[in-house]
Amino acid sequence: MKDKIEKIKRIKAIKIQKKVKIGIIIGVITIIVIGIVIGTLYQLDKSHQILGGNLEGFFEGEENVKDKQEEEEKQKEKAIEIAVKKFKELGEKVKKEQLEVLKIQRKGELYYYISAKENSLEIKISDLQITRVNGILVDKESK
Repeated sequence: MKDKIEKIKRIKAIKIQKKVKIGIIIGVITIIVIGIVIGTLYQLDKSHQILGGNLEGFFEGEENVKDKQEEEEKQKEKAIEIAVKKFKELGEKVKKEQLEVLKIQRKGELYYYISAKENSLEIKISDLQITRVNGILVDKESK
């Protein structure tokens, strides 16, 4: 009788150990999947701003985000200055306040699309080079 009780206790202990192991494995897999999902969302938010760029502030410090925003604002101001000069070359007198500036993406690259009443420009954000004037591609050699 005692042997049967011991045998039943061992079987129950083995079943409990199996359940614990399965629980641990499920927990680890869940953590990995959640990490992958959050990482993917972060990358998508960083590249396409699917969540308005809000995840970047969550993962990076607020100071880094503010520095990045200030740097982007400086880049935008430089692009506007370049656009004003180019519009003057094209014969259109404009002021910075009159320009409409959009940030667009084409083939994985970010551009400022700057438009005035008569003309428009695309300026590549990474190197602040004019790539299109009035929708026409600019030759790199003619710059």
